[in-house]
Amino acid sequence: GEIDMCKAIDDMRKESIAEGEARGMAAGKLEGKIEALNQNIKTMYKNGFDVETIARALSLDLGFVKVALAK
Repeated sequence: GEIDMCKAIDDMRKESIAEGEARGMAAGKLEGKIEALNQNIKTMYKNGFDVETIARALSLDLGFVKVALAK
């Protein structure tokens, strides 16, 4: 009856919150990886590597490397 429905809705809400938290954590990890990658790109550039070499070494798109260096 009504109690079952309330429990079902409550369970769905809890699952939804957990899923949101998991997504947030995944996005945070991705952001961290991108930040680390940007740092690596800048360090390599400061050490005299050209944009093409950095892109090849890190298996990245040339545009990504250029954008990272522009920041």
